[in-house]
Amino acid sequence: METKTLTLPYVETPDWIKLYSTLPAHKIECRNDWPGTRDGVDVSFIPSYNDDGIQITFTTKGAPLICNHFANQAAVCADSCVEFFIMTDVEGVYINFEFNILGYINASRRTGRHDSTPLTADELAMIKTIPTYHADGPFVFDDLEDDTWIITVNIPWKLIGVKPDVGTILKGNFQACSDDANPPYYLTWSPIATPQPDYHRPEFFGDIILGPKE
Repeated sequence: METKTLTLPYVETPDWIKLYSTLPAHKIECRNDWPGTRDGVDVSFIPSYNDDGIQITFTTKGAPLICNHFANQAAVCADSCVEFFIMTDVEGVYINFEFNILGYINASRRTGRHDSTPLTADELAMIKTIPTYHADGPFVFDDLEDDTWIITVNIPWKLIGVKPDVGTILKGNFQACSDDANPPYYLTWSPIATPQPDYHRPEFFGDIILGPKE
């Protein structure tokens, strides 16, 4: 199985409204032959970086709009959710960043699914999220004519623990999921060779390269 490679463009001062009409989008479309999952979900992401952090805009179409979690460090992967996992050192430590449709975050430093240290409230406050969808209470919408939702996130290097030198090669993956969709969906950017959905498999992370400062 061939893992993916992605070069992040450098954007010194991103204008999050205008910028992403000029940068390339990438698909989160690997279904990994996982049984019982939903067809027809279309997810893409547009990444960039600068000296301060990584910026990613995720767009999801063709899936239910679901949110039952309204707090950070809740089980946001059950809602309409997008994710970014990044490995931070050679010892195998990675951070999972998971964002639901309203921008609530679940994030931990890990060496695997069952070995994790949740980020603190102060650390989570360093992450900026700009969701396009807003609500005051739980919802499940399965048959909307316009089911597109978008979220932009900005994750600082200080939190990741990486110095953003041009040419640095990191390991990571981009994912989309909803445990509570019926049927659920689980999609990845870099493919994962497991019999059941399991995002916490850094051996399948792709290469993420910090591009030149043009």
